[in-house]
Amino acid sequence: SKNSIRVVRAKDSLKNMELENVFNELGKKDTCCFKSFDVLQSGLKDKGWMLLNEKEMSIIHKIEKGPVSSLFNICQSFQGIITGCDRAFVIDESEIEKYGIERDIIRPWIKNSSIDSFKVKPADKYIIYSDFISDPKEYKNAISHIGKYRARLEGRRECKRGTRLWYQLQWGRKSNLFESKKIIFPYKSSRSRFALDCGSYCSADIYGMFIKRDCPMSYEFLLGVLNSSLYEFYFKSFAKKLGDELYDYYPNTVMRLMVPCKEDGSISNIASRIMKCSGDDKLKYMNEIDTRLYDMFDLDTSEIEIIEGRKKDDIHRNIRL
Repeated sequence: SKNSIRVVRAKDSLKNMELENVFNELGKKDTCCFKSFDVLQSGLKDKGWMLLNEKEMSIIHKIEKGPVSSLFNICQSFQGIITGCDRAFVIDESEIEKYGIERDIIRPWIKNSSIDSFKVKPADKYIIYSDFISDPKEYKNAISHIGKYRARLEGRRECKRGTRLWYQLQWGRKSNLFESKKIIFPYKSSRSRFALDCGSYCSADIYGMFIKRDCPMSYEFLLGVLNSSLYEFYFKSFAKKLGDELYDYYPNTVMRLMVPCKEDGSISNIASRIMKCSGDDKLKYMNEIDTRLYDMFDLDTSEIEIIEGRKKDDIHRNIRL
């Protein structure tokens, strides 16, 4: 049809094929390497294209027809800390002991790899949160350690402009953002990893978001929804892909997700249990959340099979990684 566009989607088996054979396969309608389908031009919106077949698009429509609200209305997001020189500020326990760094300005430090779905792995690194220092004379050991990198730190743009002191973090944010209850997530990931945290300070490759005060939604419910197989499918339908496996979980994209306005207490309770368990129990509970959401959005059997099929593909892909 002149009002539709043919989409050819590569399958995982394409990775193991010689280039010459790839072009031969392109001429066929459906092969072991490609799946093709048509999309209506009218369905390609300015805010971003969803290249989905009719059944996949039906799932998205069921989610977005509500009652739902975008994360923009529910949460406020922020980026982690830019130190300007990790070696000056990021240390481990042995260095704290060795150099006698004053502990009242030490905070747990987590990076991308510390985050799993629902939970954060215990920190094995710490940050000297030097923005707490009002009088350098009271923190001689911390200043001495940071001072090893003074020349590099003084070369930072903010220090040259006089907006930051040489021993301060480049962009330390406000400490209350990290001390408060929040959801954190890595901005590059092969899968959805939204975790509940309170008290961890995080690097710039991590984003956080907190629920607005006027929103009655619980963190547990929101975590259950965002980490579900259904919402991972939903997010990846419009998210930017980075290379072979990674997706860009940039807040402006994540916050486009439409989530249920009315909280389902059973999902909140299951999410709370997930945060206290691991392994097979975690998988069992996550499957329960998936089932609840399938019912909530009235997905039919064929639509559920699409999500479950994607879930199996993602499990195999993550095992390879």
